[in-house]
Amino acid sequence: GENCMLDFSMCDINSGINVDHLIPLATNKLNKELRNLKAEPGRKVKSQSFGSNHIDNLIIACADCNNYKKHRIIERAKIQSILRAKAGKTD
Repeated sequence: GENCMLDFSMCDINSGINVDHLIPLATNKLNKELRNLKAEPGRKVKSQSFGSNHIDNLIIACADCNNYKKHRIIERAKIQSILRAKAGKTD
């Protein structure tokens, strides 16, 4: 459909429609927060690629929500809701 699956407070389908990765292709969250890795002097913490281009990881998002989300991983309840919607199940 033409509905934003992220549906954040700034959601505006008129801003454009994007295909977004539910789990980002690259993020530092895994290494910074879960693995507690620190950056080497003068460098950033290495990013971990753990998203994919598989159809199950792709969602429709308005440009505003997609730009807001960026490379972050959204909260678990929102991910579960999106996955249920993709499977055709209602909350």
